Amino acid sequence: SSDESLYTMARDTLQALTDEAKAVIDKVNVHGYEYEDGPRDEVYDEVVKMAAGTKLYNSEYGDGDATGLSLARNFALDIQWLHPTAWVYWQVLDGGGWGALDSTLDGDSVGVDEANPKWYRLAQYTRHFRAGMVVIDGGGDDTVAFYDSEAQTLTLVTTTYDIDNDRSSVNVKHDLSAFSHVKGPITRWATSTGVSPYQLYEGPLNDVALDSEAKAFSAAFASNTTMTFVVEGVVV
Repeated sequence: SSDESLYTMARDTLQALTDEAKAVIDKVNVHGYEYEDGPRDEVYDEVVKMAAGTKLYNSEYGDGDATGLSLARNFALDIQWLHPTAWVYWQVLDGGGWGALDSTLDGDSVGVDEANPKWYRLAQYTRHFRAGMVVIDGGGDDTVAFYDSEAQTLTLVTTTYDIDNDRSSVNVKHDLSAFSHVKGPITRWATSTGVSPYQLYEGPLNDVALDSEAKAFSAAFASNTTMTFVVEGVVV
């Protein structure tokens, strides 16, 4: 299929294809350069109308935000609304904020200059999501959730951004009462760029308590913070 830069272009291209053309397509690619805008859900709807098993990839996403906050927001929006089965970052090694690793790509000093915070924020996802996990509803646009039925683990990644009203932190609660059984423990990792010194993939930490009766837990987030929670002993 086409490999459009924008969700809007991808939707329009798919809508313009004949049924005969759609019948021979087994994968649709789209890039994420419309960022927080664009009809992600409508692209997904068009793919659902195609032959059973047609794959949908976000085959290229990149941004110049070295903190990784833009990446976190747009990855979560893609998971929530686009439902891709693959998600590809532009180039891990690139200059400035575009690279997870800020790198010199030409001249006499080719190589990695430093790891941007984006490297660590990306790790909050890539070091925990594995093939075979099932994407489930995370309860909002700022949380993604993956369930491993074999290991009976639930992985949630939540990001907070700027906090209003001059508060130093915000309490985020995750309600797991839809599961039949939640035993724990809970392990977490954190990347935070709201206050210096930054937390850069700090963990594993075992400081989150599970309310077994309510099947819920809470954690305090500073501004511009991403946390990964791995909850063990979770049964659907």
